[in-house]
Amino acid sequence: MGKELTDTDRAIIQQIILDRWNPLRLNKKIASHFGLTINQVRHIRSKPAFQTEYERKSVRTSRFSMVTRCL
Repeated sequence: MGKELTDTDRAIIQQIILDRWNPLRLNKKIASHFGLTINQVRHIRSKPAFQTEYERKSVRTSRFSMVTRCL
């Protein structure tokens, strides 16, 4: 698979997952938090490796939340 994800890429994934219920201006929030430009964030989020990892973690997180709601 293409290039490996950086630590920043992984941290951005976590930020997106944690803030998924408030998606307004998400790219701007991420750019501000990590000291990046909005275009850099868009580029990072468009990478196939990033999207694959986001989907993988997002599915795992949603399964966890479903289990905890049932408890």
